[in-house]
Amino acid sequence: METHTEISRQNSNLFSAEQVAKAIGTDLETVNKWIDVGAVDRATFGGGQFSRYELHRVALVFELEIWIFAFLRKRHRPRNGT
Repeated sequence: METHTEISRQNSNLFSAEQVAKAIGTDLETVNKWIDVGAVDRATFGGGQFSRYELHRVALVFELEIWIFAFLRKRHRPRNGT
């Protein structure tokens, strides 16, 4: 169960870690790891939640990672069994 400040209850531009994970199509464990390493910043006024800007930034980075890994796998795939 999450705790909310009065501001976060009133603001539809703030999201929980669970909401971020669901919105970008990953699991909560991944989002928590990003929080631990500082890859995701919580809103300073939002009771530990994430701003809409941060949600969009994280979604973009997540999509780029997927695209880059797919590109690298395809590029380094052996050809003709060699």
